[in-house]
Amino acid sequence: MRRLKNRGDTIVEVLIAITVVTTVLGGAFVSSNRSLTVTRQAQERGEALKLAEGQLELLKSAGRTASNPVYTATTDFCMSSGSPGVSVPSGDPVCTISPASSGAVYRLRITGSGPPSSNNSFTIEVLWEKAGGSGDDRLSLAYQMYEPS
Repeated sequence: MRRLKNRGDTIVEVLIAITVVTTVLGGAFVSSNRSLTVTRQAQERGEALKLAEGQLELLKSAGRTASNPVYTATTDFCMSSGSPGVSVPSGDPVCTISPASSGAVYRLRITGSGPPSSNNSFTIEVLWEKAGGSGDDRLSLAYQMYEPS
């Protein structure tokens, strides 16, 4: 009678294999999760830039008339897309925008340079909570506008 040699994996070999597979899968998960977060943050930053550029265009349009209140604004404001010649106080809901594409909530404000002068400087600022909830992110555009004579 011949004896068959059954040679199987020991429990130690199985545990080592499970550890290696778990480490590889864990690394892949962390890498893909980080990539997703970075992509989401880039998308949010792009949307914020579009919103700031939109505010800048409305500000330029409003600045074509010398009597526009943007030249005498003493508090932060934002521009309403419905009436580009009128500044809207920053407490107004118009200054909070939530596009459907990312789900982020953006807070807009325009800060003037102070007392009216012949060369007003404006800073357009967009604030939002970062993807992943790790604090706020911010985008600022500076613009200098000359009051029409």
